[in-house]
Amino acid sequence: YTGIIKEKEEDIIGMVIKMYDKFRNNEPMWSIANQLALARIRTESFKDEYHNKGLEEGIEIGIKQGLEKGIEQGEKQGIEKGIEIGKKEMLIEMIKEQIEGRYHQECSEWVEGLSEKQLKLISKYIFEEDEFEALKERIDNSN
Repeated sequence: YTGIIKEKEEDIIGMVIKMYDKFRNNEPMWSIANQLALARIRTESFKDEYHNKGLEEGIEIGIKQGLEKGIEQGEKQGIEKGIEIGKKEMLIEMIKEQIEGRYHQECSEWVEGLSEKQLKLISKYIFEEDEFEALKERIDNSN
């Protein structure tokens, strides 16, 4: 190796070409090398084919199972979300009625923009504040 490394780049390329030509002219060796190369290509092709086939089948099964699971979870989550929204809407309506009854104020837009935490605080503070603006300020500052 030390002798080869010291050679000029052109000489090394020339040696490789000579070795290749010598190998190529040896018909039995060349034939065996070609057969091995073809066998490798066929093996890789079969691997790829079976891999792709298995991959496609796996993807189809995964999609089917995913859809089934998604529908199942979606229905459950949809029901839970609907209940949650319904509860919040009921709370909003109840609070609007309380405010309109206590302060005689239209407050729909303001109440609908509040967080759930703020909505719950209204039920507590509505009996502590005599004026609507004081209640509104207290709730707005409760973030």
